[in-house]
Amino acid sequence: MGMIISLIAVIFGIGLAGSIAFFAIKSHWEKTRKISAKVSDKEVIEIARQNGGEISAVLLCEKTDLSLDEAQTKINSLLMSGIIHQKWDWSDWSGSKYKYVLKDANKNYDAIEGKKSKIVSDADVISAAIEAKGKITPTALCLKLNISVDEAKRKLEDLHKKEIFEIDVTESGTITYLLADKDLLSS
Repeated sequence: MGMIISLIAVIFGIGLAGSIAFFAIKSHWEKTRKISAKVSDKEVIEIARQNGGEISAVLLCEKTDLSLDEAQTKINSLLMSGIIHQKWDWSDWSGSKYKYVLKDANKNYDAIEGKKSKIVSDADVISAAIEAKGKITPTALCLKLNISVDEAKRKLEDLHKKEIFEIDVTESGTITYLLADKDLLSS
């Protein structure tokens, strides 16, 4: 009788542990899904590319609206999927610092999201603006580079923050980006 009770206790314990594990995994999956809805893998990859292939939770917080916890979860997700890897940070001897680096900074990661979109470089945007005599709108950039309007707005705003473009608003209310380096227009 004692053996049967022990066996029942073990089975119940395994069942309880399994249920707890199931709910923990489900909760983590839902959290990761919500974070991915806020910031896509592609956006994180682009931020890393703009930072020499490196990414950190702090950088991700600065460039997106993710909290530090959400940013670390996003990085862990990319680490587990093999898109990034940990690299020892030799500048910090505390023993707990790693850099997170894209495994292949030149790889086209669009297949991750099931999309066939184009990675647009800063040079592509600047070249399009030069062709447009130094003045471009997100809509015009969208058409010129065959990217979404949202991506065009994001790229222009990023370059505005880097002081490559100035913003002008026309009388009709259209936001126009003006190339700050006028010397590029005389070439």
